[in-house]
Amino acid sequence: MRGGSKGRVLAYLLENVGKVVTTEELAYVARNKKEFGRRVRELRTEEGYAVATKHTGRPDLNVGEYVLLSKDRIAERPDRHIPQDVQRAVYIRDHHRCR
Repeated sequence: MRGGSKGRVLAYLLENVGKVVTTEELAYVARNKKEFGRRVRELRTEEGYAVATKHTGRPDLNVGEYVLLSKDRIAERPDRHIPQDVQRAVYIRDHHRCR
C-alpha cells in the first residue's frame, strides 16, 4: 500500500503520530491536491485508523488540521465482499441501473 497516495499519507501520519499535520503537508505528501482528503477518509473509515479532525473528535483543531491518534487501528477493516449471487439478484431487481 505504501506506493500510492493513500500509502504515502499513511506513512506520513505514522511518522507524526499525535502531532498536528496540515492539509498542505498531506497534499504535498500525497502528490495530489485533489485526492488527499479522500485518502484520509479511507484511512479512517475503511482501514480503521483514528485520524481526528475538528469535526471528528478534536474540536480544538483548526479546519485543515489532522492528527493520527494512534498507530494501532481502532476498528477492523470492513468486509466489503458481496457474494456473486447477491450481486446478480440486485442487478436483476434494479434492471441493471443505479438506484
